[in-house]
Amino acid sequence: MLRLFPIAPLLFLACFISTPRAEAGLVQVTLSGEIHETGGAPQEIGISLAPLKADGRPASWTINLHLAEHTSARDLAELVARRFLSSGFGPRAWVSGPPGAGSGSIAHLFLESPSSLVLRLSGGINGNVTLCEDAPESIKVLPPRLAPGALELSMAFSTRHPHSETHGRHEIKLELSPVNTSAQASKKLSAKALAAGWLGTRPTLETYKFHKRSDGSLIQGCSISLWTDGDWGLRVELPAY
Repeated sequence: MLRLFPIAPLLFLACFISTPRAEAGLVQVTLSGEIHETGGAPQEIGISLAPLKADGRPASWTINLHLAEHTSARDLAELVARRFLSSGFGPRAWVSGPPGAGSGSIAHLFLESPSSLVLRLSGGINGNVTLCEDAPESIKVLPPRLAPGALELSMAFSTRHPHSETHGRHEIKLELSPVNTSAQASKKLSAKALAAGWLGTRPTLETYKFHKRSDGSLIQGCSISLWTDGDWGLRVELPAY
């Protein structure tokens, strides 16, 4: 049975601020479920922040841990939040959602203005990555490393035409086999997007960028999900502000 793999980065979280102010580049990651594999499973989340450091390098942060069986999505969100804050990144992230562990646990993770996100979850922790105010600069699908399985990449977009001000919602889905590489995923996504009325490019052989709809409508936000029994990953580059 396929399960939602979050895709679906990120983390960050939690500065437990009551009502944070949303800024350009806001990213939301919804995590749910718990690790069901005996002996636990690895979880990887990586964040690069914008603006860059004084020397031009991004401020990057990664958590790559093997967590025990029955670790919930809420547990993971709070762990990432504390590690993120203790690393000195300040109040740029927070977590919301009902407290408590268990398979029904849900946590919403928010991060202001990241420059890139990497997410690779496994073992029963599920997720969804939403760019609340942006179109991704590029998307890269990362093949499974430990648990091969088929993948369904599902994306939903909110759009607005700059002249007619017409609003729209569009979905696109892509299926991949466990042997597909990042380059093959990019090629297939490019063909699928073109057939669905999108204009885009492949910045590299392994990535894809959605530009706009063929009628000129622009992306206001998007949500990305990975449905898989494997440990596929996702890397999303975001616009710089």
